[in-house]
Amino acid sequence: MSNHQFKIKNAKASIVLGDITKQIVDAYVVPHFDNEVSWGGVGNSVACAGAEKGMLEYQDKYCDGRLKFGDVILTQSYGGNSKYLLNATSVASGREKEPRTVYDATSNAIKVAEANKLSSVAFPALGTGIIGKLTPEQSALIMLGAVHNAIQTLQDIRFVIYGDRFAYDEFVKIANSKKDILQISELLKNMVGKAEFNQARWLSEFVKGRVFG
Repeated sequence: MSNHQFKIKNAKASIVLGDITKQIVDAYVVPHFDNEVSWGGVGNSVACAGAEKGMLEYQDKYCDGRLKFGDVILTQSYGGNSKYLLNATSVASGREKEPRTVYDATSNAIKVAEANKLSSVAFPALGTGIIGKLTPEQSALIMLGAVHNAIQTLQDIRFVIYGDRFAYDEFVKIANSKKDILQISELLKNMVGKAEFNQARWLSEFVKGRVFG
């Protein structure tokens, strides 16, 4: 398992090539649609690893049309290697809105975690799933920049990349590029998602039940 370690302000940070459900942390960030739970991709993995009750609680209490893109809701997981889930409304906001959506979801996940006195959080690469509109480079730039701008008390931040060495390398590259991260607020003004739909990948992930990650 590849693991690149660095610092974001005073927090320990790492980029991990592996399965988010293997990370022992206070909370996982789980991406969802604006009106329903995403049971594919990360959601499927988290549910299968023991947190299905937490996903269902989020579905029953919050998926009623009130959520806006970028919102993050904390629930218990009730199982698995994290005590909590940070449910992020970040899936399928569209090519024009996805950069801002991922920035807001990442920033709000940090703020909600800190408000609830959590010390460690694991993120997937938001916006890079099958229907995501961000390239790995864009996701890394946005997420790392958002964390840098938002973080105050969290001690341990992990970005977990599932099975994609190219995406892992892009996150490592951006993590080592401090200038770009610090400019994220300005870069967001003109950024649109550049990822193209990959039908072969969609078919492969559909067979695995990971379509909406």
